[in-house]
Amino acid sequence: MSLSTFIKQNEKVFKGSQDIKYFFWPSEKPSKNLVVIFSGFNGSEAKGVPATYNYIKPMSKIDCNRLFILDDYRGHPCYYLGENKKLDYEVSVISLIYRIANKLNIPPENIITCGSSKGGTAALYLGLKYQFGHIVTGGFQIKVGDYLHSVHNYGRDKVLKLITGGSTGLYKEYLNEFYLDFINNVKVKDTSLYIHGGKGDSHYLEHVTIFNETMNKRNIPYNLDIQNYSSHAEIGPHFVEFILDKIPEITRTLLIKDTFITKTQNNEIKVSCTVNDRKSTIQYAYYIYKEGKTEPVDKIMYTSDTSIIYKIKEPGKYRVRIFARRGDQKVALGTSSVSF
Repeated sequence: MSLSTFIKQNEKVFKGSQDIKYFFWPSEKPSKNLVVIFSGFNGSEAKGVPATYNYIKPMSKIDCNRLFILDDYRGHPCYYLGENKKLDYEVSVISLIYRIANKLNIPPENIITCGSSKGGTAALYLGLKYQFGHIVTGGFQIKVGDYLHSVHNYGRDKVLKLITGGSTGLYKEYLNEFYLDFINNVKVKDTSLYIHGGKGDSHYLEHVTIFNETMNKRNIPYNLDIQNYSSHAEIGPHFVEFILDKIPEITRTLLIKDTFITKTQNNEIKVSCTVNDRKSTIQYAYYIYKEGKTEPVDKIMYTSDTSIIYKIKEPGKYRVRIFARRGDQKVALGTSSVSF
């Protein structure tokens, strides 16, 4: 089953003050955490393209409870707030989060909000307002009014107007002050903040730094990750890496981030993987599969070696499933295939 089909089959609508489309992906093994992922702009809203879920593929690698929520107020984004200065969408979103968390017996301190850009603003705002345990955010906007008023006509005439009731400078300033007042006055108790930005990204320079400076003045700690890129369009892969580092760290989950397989000389394959934990003692096992056979043709049992070179004995198409073990945690991820 493809990932898109899996999402369609499991997408639901929460009936609150506003209908909320969401996709919940429970953990395979018992998990004490709930990660809530908010979406950024897809870039084609003005053309009528529906809202989309973000970061499903990287989050599929992390075994925890995952809740993806769309920002779709009657077909348009509202920054997860609502219409005409009301917070009706926010109220429904929070009701959904608490409903899922309560079913799983997960307390607020074990809820992680996550997102980048518009989704990062929502993760930051909702995570702080409702005193959730952790916020993993990047490239967000603080002066949302300025951003929507200048980014394009759709942002000004549709999104800004939807949220505030108007699109002139007065409404722009209202939305700016909404978030500025919030970050200056919100009570921050035990929420852990993990913030990502691109060194030259205008969203980092014009928005994230405002938040960081405010936290500095208020003596509120945060973790900051700055990477070397200058376009906001580049945030995706960098934020994926940030997610794959920080969320397993918070949930104490072992994760195989990626696998690699290459052909070498003399009919050999070199196989390796990267994991999120660089400090613990981890062991690896390698199962070699040949196309057409359901069982592995060979197994290399647990070793401390992070890579192997394996001799191929006969022509065919091969792939490897890599297992990583840390204490009582065991995870696995497959490689792509190579032909001989």
